[in-house]
Amino acid sequence: KAVVGEGEHVLTAERLEGTKVKERKELRFKVLSYKEAIAEVFADLVKDVEKKKGVSLKNATAREVLRMIGFEGEEKKEILSIFEPAEYGEGEGGRKEVVRLFMLCREVKKLVSA
Repeated sequence: KAVVGEGEHVLTAERLEGTKVKERKELRFKVLSYKEAIAEVFADLVKDVEKKKGVSLKNATAREVLRMIGFEGEEKKEILSIFEPAEYGEGEGGRKEVVRLFMLCREVKKLVSA
């Protein structure tokens, strides 16, 4: 069992024929705290909205981003209840919150694409 710390990592696999390396593949992955993962999930949403809408949201708050794309209702409240404490407060969140935010942001991206 391998344990890796936070940060970016690379896992390399090689296929050998005899003693020669015939093929090499790399898998790059990040290990983040839940707080950082929440921020990254929302940042990915912002990048997607910027690209699809052709706007810059560099200084926009989460509320402004969601308002701009017309995302309202309970889902908006839920996104903000996960993101804002992690981004602006002492909230850390957990695996459940990261997964839920990911699913909600996926729904927002579908709305933006429509």
